[in-house]
Amino acid sequence: MTRLTAVKVKNLKLPGRYGDGDGLYLNIAPGGSKSWIQRITVEGKRRDLGLGGYPGVSLAEARNLASDNRRAVREGRDLVPARKTNRSGRKAVPAPAPGIPTFREAAAVVHDLNGARWESAKTRNNWWQRAERYVFPAIGDMPIDRIGRTEALEILTPVWTAKPETARRIRLIVKTVMAWGLAYGHIAVNPAGEVIDAALPSMPRVKEHFKSLPYPEAGAAIETVEDSTAFPATKLALKFLVLTAARSGEVRGATWDEIDFGNALWTIPAARMKGRREHRVPLSTGAMAVLREAEELPTGGSPYVFPNDLTPSKPLSENALSYMLRRVGVAAVVHGFRSSFRDWAAENTDASFAVMELALAHGVGSRVVQSYARSDLLERRRVLMQQWADYLQ
Repeated sequence: MTRLTAVKVKNLKLPGRYGDGDGLYLNIAPGGSKSWIQRITVEGKRRDLGLGGYPGVSLAEARNLASDNRRAVREGRDLVPARKTNRSGRKAVPAPAPGIPTFREAAAVVHDLNGARWESAKTRNNWWQRAERYVFPAIGDMPIDRIGRTEALEILTPVWTAKPETARRIRLIVKTVMAWGLAYGHIAVNPAGEVIDAALPSMPRVKEHFKSLPYPEAGAAIETVEDSTAFPATKLALKFLVLTAARSGEVRGATWDEIDFGNALWTIPAARMKGRREHRVPLSTGAMAVLREAEELPTGGSPYVFPNDLTPSKPLSENALSYMLRRVGVAAVVHGFRSSFRDWAAENTDASFAVMELALAHGVGSRVVQSYARSDLLERRRVLMQQWADYLQ
């Protein structure tokens, strides 16, 4: 094997693993980052150790680190010091190799990278909160190249059958963070990936449905809300949500510049939609009446149709509608009104499947079919939404 040189290490660009001899490799990730990997056998088991990133760790330094590790194996010393319990009761962990992030540091990077595609602040916050509660106490301060299958199973096994959905989400966090480390050459195997499948019992995937009202009760629910002492903007937002069959976040974030009064049309920009596609909502006479009432609210010129009751410059809070329903005794979650609408449409109208699904901003057919189906059937949906408003009243 031809050994590496400092010049060659600097000039290499093509992703891959380049050997230097004695188990030392320069790893170049698809993104172009470079890091050192040492393949070594300890107690009969082959291990890939991260020795740090280049240029933070030079070729000479990587060779010295690799030599020290080989000497430690010959002398029977541990490459990774045994974890001890510190005064706080948490496990102490070895310092990370140069350039190797801890799990917490890697998680912060992954969290930032995914933030743009996650739909809401709630999703971002829940991801981080789960990591803080279930993952960081065990491996948060460990360098990611020191985290193996044992650590992954220690986190997952206690909750795998007791809290299946939580366990799946925790595993996805660990798996995603470690996949990032794999892509950048910090680790050679994802310890939360397929390598642990056989150690975890299979679980049936149970789909939880949102609690919804039978559609004959939807109109009465609106009346109950209207008769309550809830804030006016909150009551109007709930009524508008039911009339449009829209999602809570779409309604709470609605702004006046999205409303076309002349054409009775609400256009929700792609950035606020779950599917990241602009969605046009035809407004029934009932929905338009709600907007006329909202115009009369003393909001101080707020851009939001249904502003926060205490701070009009902000939209309604995330839990405002749910809290109101619980307080007035309506036995449904906010999202459940979409199911009420869908059941009513299927049983009481001759609307096509496509019209009903597009009314809920659902994609219809495969991606190929959707790419050719350019019409959003707006006028057919307008008829359907007026029928729904008439039924509710």
